[in-house]
Amino acid sequence: MNDLARKVYVRVNATFGTDGSISPKVIEWEDGTQYQVERVLDVRRAASMRAGGSGIRYQVRVVWDTPEGQPAYAVSYVWREDDNKWFVEAKN
Repeated sequence: MNDLARKVYVRVNATFGTDGSISPKVIEWEDGTQYQVERVLDVRRAASMRAGGSGIRYQVRVVWDTPEGQPAYAVSYVWREDDNKWFVEAKN
């Protein structure tokens, strides 16, 4: 495990498709900040090389409002482990 990142468990609101698919819609950070998932860009089984752990990795584009009221965007990853817990990589 790399000392530059840590595994942080987060709350995720998701939708469940009739085909069994799961799509994250909101990611809630440990301080309560919520990030809206604007789009899921990729889904695959993968390991977190920086923080450790593995599961289904979702590459997502998130959006949030800045203090100035303007939208900000970022591409990030969120993992769903086999026990259905969600985590992200956070900088130490």
